[in-house]
Amino acid sequence: MAKILPTITVCTPVSISEPRQLSYFRELLVSYEQQDYVNKEILISDDSENSTVEEICKEFGKHGSNIKYVRTDQKGIAKNLNNVINLATGDVVKILFQDDFFYSETALSDVSSQLMASNKQWLVSACNHYSQTGQNFYEDFYPRKTSKLVDGFNSISSPSVVSFYRNAFEPFEDKLTYLVDCEWYLRMSHKHGLPIFGKKVQVTNRVHESQATNWAKELKGLEVKLTKLMHTNPKMGTVVCSCL
Repeated sequence: MAKILPTITVCTPVSISEPRQLSYFRELLVSYEQQDYVNKEILISDDSENSTVEEICKEFGKHGSNIKYVRTDQKGIAKNLNNVINLATGDVVKILFQDDFFYSETALSDVSSQLMASNKQWLVSACNHYSQTGQNFYEDFYPRKTSKLVDGFNSISSPSVVSFYRNAFEPFEDKLTYLVDCEWYLRMSHKHGLPIFGKKVQVTNRVHESQATNWAKELKGLEVKLTKLMHTNPKMGTVVCSCL
């Protein structure tokens, strides 16, 4: 008997601060439409002050895309992420930030097949990068285990590479900005064990001046201290740690 394919909800928190981000968001939606996976939907959580993002979602909805839109007052990366994931209804959640996009048309199919073939609760895929300045793809990046996440050494990449069973979700820590992803990866591994480390490039991280890794750098020192207070064990995997 064939297994029933899980429904995947692509979760995208949106916060538009400049016009060019709207074109990035459109490219994300195009890459979602091109996915060959059938049981998919995309959920947009928008904290913008106007209706532009909503109008774009309605436009793409006319193409037959399964797009769901919600407006939120949950400002900040972690709060908006938590909001959109808490509203997801799919069996599996796939995070995709507003500036990023699917590189492979089989990305969601691969997420489904890898999770179904494993007893693991979450997956981190390989990715590449797109330079907005140079208009070119570069640097394939393969996620790997490390003990330096508490120090802000991100060996996994942005949350856009992450997929997980919805029931396994651990909320992002809203006290953090620069280390919000590193701390969460460590907490997910302490609760659920190591993820599947994907070997195929599925997602493209867009590199541009306005991304959080640039403007939030001054927070790193303080947030490293906070993260070390949260985690008495810096090792990845199911371990005894204060976060549990």
